Amino acid sequence: MTTIADLRDLTDLSREEAAGRISDILAEAGRHDAAEARSVESDRAAAAALRASAQIDAILECLELHSLAALMERCVERLRRIGDEDALRELTWDVLDLVRRRAVARRIEQSAMTEWSNLVLAAVEALYGWAVVPPSRRNV
Repeated sequence: MTTIADLRDLTDLSREEAAGRISDILAEAGRHDAAEARSVESDRAAAAALRASAQIDAILECLELHSLAALMERCVERLRRIGDEDALRELTWDVLDLVRRRAVARRIEQSAMTEWSNLVLAAVEALYGWAVVPPSRRNV
């Protein structure tokens, strides 16, 4: 089992090994029986490890998209439930920064674009506390 300490230094790992460790931590954070504080700590550690890695894009290319989507969904849910907490807002911004990277964006299939767009909009809404109306729903 991968621990948060295993994410502290990914430099000597291949991109596949690093992605595997991050994926394990994200999966643990997403388990339904995971304690909230532990889940947040795991998500923050995974995002920080990616942000600090010199091979961030290579790792993101190996990380399953559903892991990133689940991470963003947890961020949105926490912001809606807990509210304006700086650590949660920072984590959500970090995750938005990750999913906007080319290594992630180019892997999103056309059929999943609406789902990903809605997820990004939900994150922005949760961060700012207001609703964004997608262009397809606006009265013109």
